[in-house]
Amino acid sequence: MDQRRRSAQEDLISFLLNAAESGEIEEDEIVPLVFQVFNASYQTTASLLGSVLTAVLGGDGPALGRLAEDLGLVAATVGEVLRTDPPVQSTGQHALRTVRLGGHRIAESDFVIAVLAAGNRDPEQFASPDEFRADRTPRQTLGFDWGVHHCLGAGLALLEARTATQRLAERFPDMQLVAEPRRWPTANMRSFRSLEVLLDSRARPAVSP
Repeated sequence: MDQRRRSAQEDLISFLLNAAESGEIEEDEIVPLVFQVFNASYQTTASLLGSVLTAVLGGDGPALGRLAEDLGLVAATVGEVLRTDPPVQSTGQHALRTVRLGGHRIAESDFVIAVLAAGNRDPEQFASPDEFRADRTPRQTLGFDWGVHHCLGAGLALLEARTATQRLAERFPDMQLVAEPRRWPTANMRSFRSLEVLLDSRARPAVSP
């Protein structure tokens, strides 16, 4: 931040410093914001890719070999994973004013948790919402939140996940899971402790009798 004060660049920290100078944000918000962007830029995308592979190799999604031939199917598969198994399960906000929602009173300053993953399985929005269907008609999901809280890296995350999925399908169409995926025991983040695969089933080592 001191470097950017002396010599501003076309980057996030310089932009946030300018926003602080104009009173749009408080300066003590800059470090948490930068940390949040840095953390979200890789952890959630890695988790999304892990969930894509889990769905495809586990049999819920289309076969990996088919994804190598159809970029549209890659995009649809990534979108359906975002709906059924998003990296971020929920988000929380403080109410700015007292409101009534769904017959409940939410007082000003109450902390409200919105479970995005539940909204993605709303039967009024999605037919058979618990089923993985890569051929669904595309609809807006809550995988990247909504409105002013919509993920600023959504476009990049989709590009990364689609590109990585397609490249893996092209290079390793016979990839297989060799162990049950293990996730970290967290309530909000669907991240992986381990995801073991065999890249090429033809390379499986012989088993001694």
